[in-house]
Amino acid sequence: MTRQRIFRKIGIVGAVILLPAWFYWGYLENVYVTWPTQPQPEIGRTVPYVVEGVEVYITPDDQQLNSELKWTIIGSGTILMVGVIFSGEFRFS
Repeated sequence: MTRQRIFRKIGIVGAVILLPAWFYWGYLENVYVTWPTQPQPEIGRTVPYVVEGVEVYITPDDQQLNSELKWTIIGSGTILMVGVIFSGEFRFS
């Protein structure tokens, strides 16, 4: 296999991981907007989280999921860009 084909496949893997993670993160952001603006310790919503300019309260598990999704998006986006640039698909001339 040539170098271009290897990097093209790497870029495809990055895109396959990036898109579902990005859409799921966006879905969660839309769900969080409807959550209460006051803490609810009885159900575990005690962590403040700002979404679309509104501070809502989420659970520590939701905070962990958001953190993991952000790092997944950053990592897979980086892999996608490396694959696109080094495969020769993105030309500077």
